[in-house]
Amino acid sequence: MDMDEEQLQETCLELIDRTASLTFESGAFLKIRKETLEKIVQRSTLEIDEKDVYEACLLWAEDICSDRGIQVTLKDTKRYILFLVTEKAHMSWHGFSVSDCGGYPLV
Repeated sequence: MDMDEEQLQETCLELIDRTASLTFESGAFLKIRKETLEKIVQRSTLEIDEKDVYEACLLWAEDICSDRGIQVTLKDTKRYILFLVTEKAHMSWHGFSVSDCGGYPLV
């Protein structure tokens, strides 16, 4: 069976869908490129709660900032994540409370 690049990518994304909790908890997740994160969070088929996606993306952003020597507040990081995730993901945000977002309002 020959697989082209698109088929391989879709197979990998389907695996991530089924193992989303493990994927988002892995240390390797923190090191993925922004474009890869966008592709993952765009998927409506992820088998994980939206709050867990948000938390994982927050950790990802904090790690990226740390790697680049950027000191950010939780509020700044949260706003970046909201921009990234809401622009790209199929997330409703309806189940989120202020406490879910580090005590800051969503906007």
